[in-house]
Order: sequence, then C-alpha cells, then structure tokens
Amino acid sequence: MGNLSVGTLVLLLSALVVSAGWGQGTLILSGGEDKTVKVWDLEGALVFDSAVGEEAITALAVKPDYSTVVVGTAEGKIIFGDVVSESIVRSIEAHQAAVTVLRFNREGKLLVSGAADGTLKLWDAASGELKAETTAHTGAVNAAAFTADSSMIVTGGADHMGKVWDLLLGYTVGEETIHEGAVTAVEINPDGTLAATAGEDGYVRLWDTTGADLLRAIKAHEKAVKALAFSPGGKTLASAGADGTVKLWQPLQGELVREWEAHKGAINAVVFTPDGKTLVTAGADGTVKLWQVESGRERLTLTGHMGAVNAVAVLVVP
Repeated sequence: MGNLSVGTLVLLLSALVVSAGWGQGTLILSGGEDKTVKVWDLEGALVFDSAVGEEAITALAVKPDYSTVVVGTAEGKIIFGDVVSESIVRSIEAHQAAVTVLRFNREGKLLVSGAADGTLKLWDAASGELKAETTAHTGAVNAAAFTADSSMIVTGGADHMGKVWDLLLGYTVGEETIHEGAVTAVEINPDGTLAATAGEDGYVRLWDTTGADLLRAIKAHEKAVKALAFSPGGKTLASAGADGTVKLWQPLQGELVREWEAHKGAINAVVFTPDGKTLVTAGADGTVKLWQVESGRERLTLTGHMGAVNAVAVLVVP
C-alpha cells in the first residue's frame, strides 16, 4: 500500500469528523481480518469504513491527546494518521511479521510496537524515527506497556515470560516466567502502582510495580485470557476471554464484581471509554459491542466486519 492510500484514509476520516459537526464526542475505531478500519459513533452509526491496503488490521492505538491514530498490519506495517492537521501521514515497514501490539506512552511522545517474530521497537511518535529495537521474546511479543513515568517498558511473550526493559531496550531490568503458557496481555493502572498480566493459562496476575512482587493470582477464565483493560480511575479491571466472557474485578481485592457472556467465541480486545461508563469489546465473531459497566447490559452491537475483529480503540473528537 502506498502513502496515497493512507493519506486518503486519514483525510476522509478528518473530513467526516469535521463535516459532521458533532462537537465533542466519542468514536469507536475497530480493525479486523477483513483489512478494514471502521469508525462508529456511540449511537451505532458507521461514520467511516475503508480497506487499508491488502493486509489484515492487527493492532490500533490512539495518541493520548487524540490527535493521531496508528494502525498495525499483518505484514508488519505501522501507519500513522494525524487527524488534527490532516497533513502528517506516514507508513513504515516496521517489522518482518504481524504487528501484535502498539502502545503510546502517557505523554504521547513515544510509541512501542511488538511483533509476531519477537521483535520490539521504540519509535519517536512525531517523526516516526526508530529510536531502539531488540529481540524481546522467543516467539511473539503479545503485549507491551510503558510504566507510568515512561522510564521502562513491560512486555509479555509467547515464551511465557514477562520482561521489564529500560526505555532504550538495551537491557532487561527483570524477567521471569509468569504464566503457564503464553502471556497475552499486560496493563499498568493509571497511577502506575499496579500491573496486571494475563495468560493462556486463564489466570490474571496482579503485581506491585514498586517491588515487582506478585500480589495475587486469579483463575479468571476457563480458557485463555485474551485482553485486559483498567478503567480510567483504575478501580476496575476488565478481563476478556477466549471463552467469550467479560469479567470485571476490583483489582486490589481480587474480587469479582460482575461477569457476562459477551461474544460467541473469543474476545480479542477490550477498552473503556474515557468516562468509564462504557466497555467496548471486539470479538472473533466479527462484532464490536458496547456494554454498560454498571449493569453489564448490552448497549449496542456493531456489525459490518467480515471476519474477526482484532483491535479496538477510542477516539474523542474535540
């Protein structure tokens, strides 16, 4: 895919946002095996739908100030789209295998990417310059997250390992086998004091980030845990499983607050809206669903993907 196609994508998205005149509003972005990125409003209207080249969409990330959308593909591309200025568009041949994870740091100045070939790369988010890279895991890098102060990067891999890297990926601060099976998700809570990891073993493990001590191990799902997300306030942790269920936890107590069957088949991604009132899930069944956090009731089912939805993100229009 050339830059023209990417540019068209970003310009059309920007034009739709501006011309619709929504003012402040929340949009849901989804990407899937059908090679499309779709954008929905919270009423369920599909406001944008476009194929991005000839590759499945495997990862999505939105800059914390909501100015930039980044797309990862099955062939290793990372595509930057600046929605605010409509002028900064970039497509990078970033990895030799599928991009499995994309994460911005809290300041939005850095982007980390991981891939199915075990590579981990650090990028300048503004210029797209590669700042550091390493082979992080034997097998896929399934998860990555910056610490709250952006001084380190925590990763989880198909090799059952959790690793903590210095920012420039020169060495590991710590590493150990943390799950019986692949590590599938890593999340840091908003105040940076708690880390959550998930694995194919069905467990969610909670860690004290100050001393890297294991606080609690929860048998969360009967099958693999596929995704995790902390609520904006950090008081709730959502886990989503290959069994199609969503569970909400009080992370410090390890108590189950609520659970429900969300999808027919695996849930590949989960994210809270910024107000913490809605949980968004993306399923292998080709649907994106919105749920009321307080009740677990379904608000909307978004259909249109022809195949599994691999990634979901939230974009707030100023």
